[in-house]
Amino acid sequence: MLTSFFPQIFTIVALAALWLLIAIWLVTLNRQWWAIPRVRRALWMTPLAGGVVVVLWALGSAARLGWLISIGSGISAVVLTLTLALAVSLPFSGAVLTIERLVRWIIAKRRNNQVTVGPVVIDPAPDHGRRSFVTGAAATIPVVTFASAGFGLISSHGAVRMPELEMRFPDLHHDLDGLRILHLSDIHIGNYVDLDDLEKIMESAQSTRPDLVLVSGDISDDVAMLPDALRLIAGLKTKYGTFASLGNHEYFRGIQQIVRIIDAGPIPLLRSSGTSIAIGGGALYIGGADDPVMMGQRERNHAFLQRSVRAAFDGAPSDAFHLLMSHRPEGLDIAAEEKIPFTVAGHTHGAQVGFNGRSVLEPWMPKNYLWGHYRKGGSQLYTSSGVGHWFPFRLGCPPEAPLYVLRKDAGMG
Repeated sequence: MLTSFFPQIFTIVALAALWLLIAIWLVTLNRQWWAIPRVRRALWMTPLAGGVVVVLWALGSAARLGWLISIGSGISAVVLTLTLALAVSLPFSGAVLTIERLVRWIIAKRRNNQVTVGPVVIDPAPDHGRRSFVTGAAATIPVVTFASAGFGLISSHGAVRMPELEMRFPDLHHDLDGLRILHLSDIHIGNYVDLDDLEKIMESAQSTRPDLVLVSGDISDDVAMLPDALRLIAGLKTKYGTFASLGNHEYFRGIQQIVRIIDAGPIPLLRSSGTSIAIGGGALYIGGADDPVMMGQRERNHAFLQRSVRAAFDGAPSDAFHLLMSHRPEGLDIAAEEKIPFTVAGHTHGAQVGFNGRSVLEPWMPKNYLWGHYRKGGSQLYTSSGVGHWFPFRLGCPPEAPLYVLRKDAGMG
């Protein structure tokens, strides 16, 4: 099945596209570097070497050789990240080198138009100091981007943070005040997060003393590891259990098989369905949205999520506190329409680059709710940056498993 080799196919396509882009940037904007034979040889060797590594990775996946998968996926990630860093840096270095070429052209023009003052001929000499400074500045740009890329690769393997976040609601029943909900999303067991990693994460998660665990999709990219992953997650000691919903990667791996595995496991699946939990004299109703799978079709996704959410909350007790699990953060839009006070989501990984607790793409994609706490009408959303990743790069956007503490907002209700 081709979906089993999605990471390798993605890497090959991305490398080819980036290689073409780099070639264009070198020929058009970085001609000084393109004139160096070693640069040209490196350009031709990069996609060849990357292709060989990805093929080895694919062979390891087909033969289920863990050591070959680790080597292939690790080196592929490094090659792809550094190639992307180079592609991003070349337009900026090219702009600097273009300035240098312009300066050289002006100097040459001045030399060809010597100025005579009395009997003296003034021959303007080129400013070699300025040229060397400009060339050095151009070379610094790729170095900085390579360093950032390396830091992002290293950061992706850092500890999963578990921030404790108070979420306040005016109509919360007093018996739900203080309820502790651990949110796991986008674990992506497989190439870069294995079962040993998950076991360590669960050990840390137990120390947060969760009353309830919610798993909002993209659990495992390796179908064979899914049963063990579910058992590890279900092993967390809680008062009210663990519930899961679907993400797009469950569909990528074969939804029918995935659903069979989850249904046979210890964690109930909420797929366009919900469940009510009695908590003291109050109640919590959890509804799980299905995933629309399609990418970049906002209106179609909205209609799909709307149908799924309405089905999930059909017959939900009106006096219960309603909570929506939606792999897609766009679930907030439907939650606001349906007056669902709290939604938990993942999917975006915060675009894997963040600053000060927000995705760097937030200004350009405000309606995608990429990372963090959002409000719309009377509804609130928290989008987790995710426990794991299917591509190991994080810069200013660490992996997380947030713990929500529900609080009654006495000032509003």
